[in-house]
Amino acid sequence: MEHGDYYQVLGVEPNASPQQIKEAYRQLAFKYHPDRNKGNPEALERMKWINEAYAVLAHPAKRREYDTMRRQFGSSAYSQFRQNYSERDIFNGSDINHIFEEMTKAFGFRGFDEIFREFYGQGYRHFEFKRPGVFGRGFVFFGPLGGSRPKGPRVNQRQFPLRGNLGRITRFLLGKLGGVELPEDGTDINDVIDLSPQLALQGGPYAYFLRRKSKKLVVKIPPGVREGQRIRLAGLGQEGKNGGRPGDLYLKVHIQKPLVRKIKEFISDLRKMRVIRILLFLLMLTRLTAFVAHSQESSLTGNQTSARFRSYWYAQGAEISRFSLEQARYGEIHTGDAVLIFVTEKMNPRIQVKAEHPGPADIPILKLNATRKFYTGIYPYSVMTSTFAPLDARKYTLPLKISSTTQEWCGNVYLQMNLRGDQYLVESHSYFEKEADKTLRIRSVLPEDALWTTIRLAPAGLPQGEFFLIPGALYTRLAHRPLEPQRVSAQLTAAEGQSLEGNPLVSYEVNFPVEKRVLKIFFEKDFPYRIQGWEDTHSGLKGPGGQALTTRAGRTHTILSDYWNRHGNQDRSLLVKLGLRDRQ
Repeated sequence: MEHGDYYQVLGVEPNASPQQIKEAYRQLAFKYHPDRNKGNPEALERMKWINEAYAVLAHPAKRREYDTMRRQFGSSAYSQFRQNYSERDIFNGSDINHIFEEMTKAFGFRGFDEIFREFYGQGYRHFEFKRPGVFGRGFVFFGPLGGSRPKGPRVNQRQFPLRGNLGRITRFLLGKLGGVELPEDGTDINDVIDLSPQLALQGGPYAYFLRRKSKKLVVKIPPGVREGQRIRLAGLGQEGKNGGRPGDLYLKVHIQKPLVRKIKEFISDLRKMRVIRILLFLLMLTRLTAFVAHSQESSLTGNQTSARFRSYWYAQGAEISRFSLEQARYGEIHTGDAVLIFVTEKMNPRIQVKAEHPGPADIPILKLNATRKFYTGIYPYSVMTSTFAPLDARKYTLPLKISSTTQEWCGNVYLQMNLRGDQYLVESHSYFEKEADKTLRIRSVLPEDALWTTIRLAPAGLPQGEFFLIPGALYTRLAHRPLEPQRVSAQLTAAEGQSLEGNPLVSYEVNFPVEKRVLKIFFEKDFPYRIQGWEDTHSGLKGPGGQALTTRAGRTHTILSDYWNRHGNQDRSLLVKLGLRDRQ
């Protein structure tokens, strides 16, 4: 049987309840039970797929992960899911054996042991395994299994009484049929450390950075350590599973040769004598390398210098741009205004707020306040999303914070994302029941809302090809979609037309296959990379004629102003300069 969707295998809807899934499995297990299909190999194969589908969908955590992959990969969800789950993982915790025993009592069918002996031949042997706090029941094979099966994770035999192939098969079957998750030791990690000849001879402390835990260690080097010798740090390898012991960290010693030291001393002396020539050479080499590595991007996005950046962003206040907006909502296009405000300021990176009293630990950022205002019938919508992107993209590759508010006559919605280590901590508050007062963590991949600040800071760094992206706060709010990473593809190409200032444009196009959505952002090829407009087409949103709806925005006005000082009645004339006179 060619494998399809797990829900299709069981004949249930994706929103089926656990009880509906169990009932569907009972009916199919009864229909394809070997006692009712003797001599029918197709029924036996079908029964195996039914068992696998039920083992996944009846387990809440596995079902959630499978549902996520269905949304992201569609028809390829099964192959993606099986890359993360072996058969052993799939059948861990399954109650299939109990359901077989129920049918035995109710209909007089052969029991679990006999059925699986028929499935797998005469090499099958039933057994029970007992140890303090653990009881397992299943079977082992003493003969060939037949066919090929995916190999599960390597098991550390110290934690199991059986050795060799028999022990591995027994552990696999315990987890598959009995739901017993035995402890497994973590794997060892190997790394190499470079020691000076003096440290290797005399011994002493050595600073080592443990990347897996992002912490510094001080390793004691024994005197007289030799090339190739390994130093063992117990318990610093990969974590064990189900209470198993962690693996060990092994550091292989590499001793620097005296010639290396002489070369370094020679380079040091050379720098002292000819520091200017060397610096010029390195600068030229850096520029040449950057040109070769980013030739395509540079041809599309131009160049900027530190002086030009400071002159534009620090000397003239904030950049405020008004866009004529056509917003798709409720199956129609609604006109309105969008305003993008880009401004540099200092941020406290620890608590991730604006630094009211700047200190040495604060960092400069580019902040974007993006607002949209439009009416849907009698409803006035007011949406604002703020993105806080550090200027030092080498140290901070992602924005530290994103917040978004949506207001209309039904109520308020507020979302905030804070970067904490390798995750975004998300707080959600809403008048909608399913969105109200939630806290979740999502892995820290690039957010869609960061694309706009990336364009203004370093458009050559926009990712291209396939990658994962967190959809924007506005889109997920209006479309009622979950805030979770999606696989997207993107490309950077030249675009037709000119900016408001008459400069050539570039288009950055992002395709969201799961959402059937395409986002295009148009911006200037050269510094200061002003954004000219955007198009956001969602083929899942249809207008009255069945056509896909597209949100569009085009820049009509831009001013540079220290808006934080412009809060008096005499400053309302700036609204006219922004084209907002009709909506004061």
